[in-house]
Amino acid sequence: MKFIHIADVHLGVTPDAGMPWSETRSRDIWNSFRFMIEQARRQQADLLLIAGDLFHRQPLKRELKEIAAWFAEIPDTEIVLIAGNHDYLHPKSYYRSFEWPENVHFIGTRDLSAVSLERIHTTVWGCSFWNQEDTRAVYHRDILQKVLQNANTVKNHREAEYDVPFMRGTGAFERFADSGQVDHRRRNFQILLGHGGDDRHHPFRANDIAEAGFDYAAFGHIHKVAQLIPGKVVMAGSLEPTDCNDFGPHGFWMGELTERGTSVSFYPIKKCEYIQQEINVTPELSAYAVSELVRQELQSRKPYQISHVILRGYRDAETELPLDEIAEMERVVRVVDETEPDYQFDLLKQKYDGTLLQKYIEVMEQCPNLELRKKALYYGVQAMLDTAEEGRERIG
Repeated sequence: MKFIHIADVHLGVTPDAGMPWSETRSRDIWNSFRFMIEQARRQQADLLLIAGDLFHRQPLKRELKEIAAWFAEIPDTEIVLIAGNHDYLHPKSYYRSFEWPENVHFIGTRDLSAVSLERIHTTVWGCSFWNQEDTRAVYHRDILQKVLQNANTVKNHREAEYDVPFMRGTGAFERFADSGQVDHRRRNFQILLGHGGDDRHHPFRANDIAEAGFDYAAFGHIHKVAQLIPGKVVMAGSLEPTDCNDFGPHGFWMGELTERGTSVSFYPIKKCEYIQQEINVTPELSAYAVSELVRQELQSRKPYQISHVILRGYRDAETELPLDEIAEMERVVRVVDETEPDYQFDLLKQKYDGTLLQKYIEVMEQCPNLELRKKALYYGVQAMLDTAEEGRERIG
């Protein structure tokens, strides 16, 4: 059984609002999701798992109609989705009443429930967020083991009494039972579809899920990709970065469930990638030279990369770095100045002879701890010079 696992698409988000590329990024996220539908068709995926936050906020009805039309283009792919903490089931959410195509299965229950997909011999368990936050441990080991124990008592994949709700895949059994395409002797794969992983959003322990006995656990919420338990518990990460702090690779997972086990691989999508570019500043560099150094470094980027420029090292104490100019360079989303002034302490002692500043420098220079001495000198001298400057301004 071949499957695709995605999460945190965040349709409707406008990343980096106010930046020249903001609207393009918003369209790219829609286009990347459209690309996923095409991938499901090309790869002949049996199952598409969407682990929450398909939308960045409450979906509009016209948006659901658009997505449903795309889903209907891949009728041979079963699609199972849940609502995350961003597109949660608000009392007036269109999720609650929307009629999906026959191959789409929305699990909207607040507690774990299941959809049975007899055609592909798979049961998918999951639940949706009904609020923006939900601290319940819905994926606690005891709960998961109980639902799987109940599932294993069901013979021939027919409905039974469960401690949690159980739903048939839309028309799946009726379409295939009479034709003989359902092989009741085959093992039924068990998949957990979840969203969460921090203290405020369905906290869980990956080991609990792995030990419960699921063949695969498809999670969303954390935007960084991770195999929490290799081949068993996977955090999809966001399909595209939705925030300038979403560093690292983004994309989708594709895998296969067989009687022998699970294999899963990550496939990156690179319409956008946020990167950190560190620039080493030295005292002899002028403000213009720093600007040109940054400009030269930015030329090494790929067209889809957007930069955080981080300035590190030591600058001349009297040099004002061109931070505003750097911030206006193409595809720069943030500038961070972590440089320290390169004070000439001997000259400062001469200039401020007989003052508290001169005494402070002499005392700190005797500190045996090199790292502590360095920090005390730079931060202490900076604070005292700033105080002196403020005093002169008040007198003036």
